[in-house]
Amino acid sequence: MDENKYRDALSSKESLQNSVYMNDFIKDILKDHFVVDGLAPDTNIHNKFSRFAYMDPYNALAGCKEYLFFTKPRLNLFGNETKLASSADDEYSIDSWDLANNTYLRECFIQRPNVMKQWCGEFGNVKFMTSLTNMVRSSLELPGVESENSETGANIYGAKVTYKGTSWKSDQQFDFSLEFQDNKYLDIYHMFKIYDEYERLKNIGQVVPKAIFRANRIIHDQFTVFKMIVGPDGRELIYYAAAYGVLANGYPREVFSNITDLGGDGLRYNIPFKAHYVRDMDPIILEHFNQVSKQGFTGDIIEMEYNRNVGTEFSPVYDGSINSDWAIRPYIVAEHTNITQSSSKVPKKYKLIWLES
Repeated sequence: MDENKYRDALSSKESLQNSVYMNDFIKDILKDHFVVDGLAPDTNIHNKFSRFAYMDPYNALAGCKEYLFFTKPRLNLFGNETKLASSADDEYSIDSWDLANNTYLRECFIQRPNVMKQWCGEFGNVKFMTSLTNMVRSSLELPGVESENSETGANIYGAKVTYKGTSWKSDQQFDFSLEFQDNKYLDIYHMFKIYDEYERLKNIGQVVPKAIFRANRIIHDQFTVFKMIVGPDGRELIYYAAAYGVLANGYPREVFSNITDLGGDGLRYNIPFKAHYVRDMDPIILEHFNQVSKQGFTGDIIEMEYNRNVGTEFSPVYDGSINSDWAIRPYIVAEHTNITQSSSKVPKKYKLIWLES
């Protein structure tokens, strides 16, 4: 068949896919011309010049959504390691608790155990602080990258030569803040107050990290924040980054100075953070993310491989359109951008999926 007769039809992928008359020949054309979830970009952009401003409406970036995921640290809020290994979550005795003399933490132990456990990675089968992901209302503003250049000495004409230096410092030691929305129970406020109270007690020796962290010199009270930006479909991963060694620098007690002026958005406030290191667009970030997410997974799991198709690793898996259902854990999978090839050298698309177990 002559491919030219189908050229006009190829301008509409959706109508062509929905046609009951689509035959095998046209399916082959689709495989050659399209990638999964969109038109393949014109390769001429990388090796030729466009006489007019190049436009690519099929791959324009719009309607993105950002997710922030916070890993659980391992604060020693519940003490007794022996009992921790042999007891269920609800079998702790307040009377034998190491921090029972702290009246604030004692109150939280009784009234807000689920809030306290957000800081303790040993609890639950989800190793992310879901409360923070659900209640964050702002984006994580990452620092720009700028190199530190060096100059030669001036010659007799006063001219100097500048050499490009490195940008290592751009990845290190940056401060940021995130806005959270709270409820009438002040769950988020208490979360950060618990964290701050724990650090006070650690500073004066009333609480110490667990033995395994002391022996291996592991910083137990810092965490990682993953930043994931997905496209309009809610799944295709556009950008990703991770801030490592994150700590919360405080909590906004001043927000209650005039609580009567709250608007329609309710109680919102900023929490200051500090991160030791940031990295972006490195696939090792996705591997780290998945390793955290897989902890506690109860389904039939196969070790992640970046050359697998979406949805083949898990059962059950939710891989449909985004809806309002609660999900148990996020996970990143990859699929080939050319569905006619299976070589490991074929470019891949990373996608965010949600698991139900």
